[in-house]
Amino acid sequence: MPFGSFFKKAFTKGAANLAKQCGAGEGVVDMVEDAVEGGFDQVTTTGNPSGVGSGSEGLDFSGLLSAFTGKQQGGLQSVLGLLAQGGLEKKATEMGCDPSLVKCISGMLGIGGGEGEGGSSGAGAAGINMGSLAQVAQSLTKSGGGGSGGGSGMGFLGLLSGLGGGGGGGSGSSNNILQIIIGLAKSFFAMQMGKNKNVQDWGAAGVTPGKDDDNFGNYGDHLVKDLIHPGKKDKDAMDDDAKDQDAGGDDKVKGWFDKHPEIGKMQKDVFDDIFDTTDEDDEDRLDDDPTPLIPSPKGTEEECSELDQASLLFLNTNVLLDLRKEWRFLYSSKKHGKNWDDFFSRIELQGPTIVVLKSTDGNMFGMFTSTSWAHCEGGWIGNGDSFIFAIKPKMAVFYSTGKDDNILHCSSDHGLAMGGRIGRFGISLSSSLASGTFHEDIDTFDIPPLLPEEFSVEHVEVWGLGSETDPSAERAKLHVRRPNVQIRSGEADMDDLMDQIM
Repeated sequence: MPFGSFFKKAFTKGAANLAKQCGAGEGVVDMVEDAVEGGFDQVTTTGNPSGVGSGSEGLDFSGLLSAFTGKQQGGLQSVLGLLAQGGLEKKATEMGCDPSLVKCISGMLGIGGGEGEGGSSGAGAAGINMGSLAQVAQSLTKSGGGGSGGGSGMGFLGLLSGLGGGGGGGSGSSNNILQIIIGLAKSFFAMQMGKNKNVQDWGAAGVTPGKDDDNFGNYGDHLVKDLIHPGKKDKDAMDDDAKDQDAGGDDKVKGWFDKHPEIGKMQKDVFDDIFDTTDEDDEDRLDDDPTPLIPSPKGTEEECSELDQASLLFLNTNVLLDLRKEWRFLYSSKKHGKNWDDFFSRIELQGPTIVVLKSTDGNMFGMFTSTSWAHCEGGWIGNGDSFIFAIKPKMAVFYSTGKDDNILHCSSDHGLAMGGRIGRFGISLSSSLASGTFHEDIDTFDIPPLLPEEFSVEHVEVWGLGSETDPSAERAKLHVRRPNVQIRSGEADMDDLMDQIM
């Protein structure tokens, strides 16, 4: 039996059986069979499946299907049956797909609607065939070759066009891109909550759905600013408006998309669920992914975290790549109180960390350290991979300038601090754990006037990143750098000077 005839018979029979299982009457079953069979005939005779635009002439139908495994092809068969019954949009909505993405799917498939409870009409979906469906699914769930394991930039442009922006070589307003980013992030968490253990475990720790949905806007804003003003430091872009901006051409958007593989990963996970194209290999990919979107939380306690879903996604996709797989719970003022000795015993020599601070006025910010915290004996430790971050009121990352090595300072007198100089730190948390200081006029990090010079602390939490450490090995790696001001009194630290010269 020829390839096309075999698949036409298999998919037509499967779609009809699905319609019967859903309780459809004989007339609806006949309509489903006609829609599927007609779609196959159109593809094999014209090579131009409807619903994908004029760029699909000469489309190789067998090539499209070969990108999917047998199980994934069966999923597409089920989706084609839903389309014929007008039920795909309803299914996507019930799964937790954000309304903006539901509209994008409708636009990409050329079926319209997307806003009514019943989803698209059967008549509107009747023109869809397996070729057009496979092409849309492939663009949204298969990598564009960048090795990110996510969906492609062409698929993202398709979403943009389906929403009503882009096409014709121009990608339209940044508003539509922002809407898709927010929709992908919200849909990712909603659709992963029922099956992703990491997401479920974070939920038990307090990172729950609906905790701070407005923060998804901050997350999207941070990503879109990098599209509108590529290469601009977060310090200088803090007050820029990412809305109502010209996004530039399609090539610019694809280049930006490739710089942010987290977008492609969310896109793949969301649309694999919608198109039922998740395969066994995809499950293995999630388990083995060294840089997952959401880390595995270890040693958590119930309601220990003040983070929300968007801020967790933001932080994990900005720390060093080899630290994204596992976070270890070390301390939370909600669980452990505010005692310095207890606090420091929990975080000392634990390797790289995320320190999250929430001020009494609702701002959230903190420090990523690429090395362990330890007592510094009046000097400095750490390296330039560390950074200061902001979550609320806006998300941003402030990196080391390289102008000095005053990265981490820690003592019972000064608490925890990053950057600046003794007595005027970039950011610090006092040993009372109840207050902190902030100074933007430092050389160590590029930070704007983000906070008042003194602030009150409502909450502190600390996470160790990566696998569990050996404290003795961490201590052996320590090298405390003395302030260079001591040179004036003839007490130069030669190791520190050589480090800076070399």
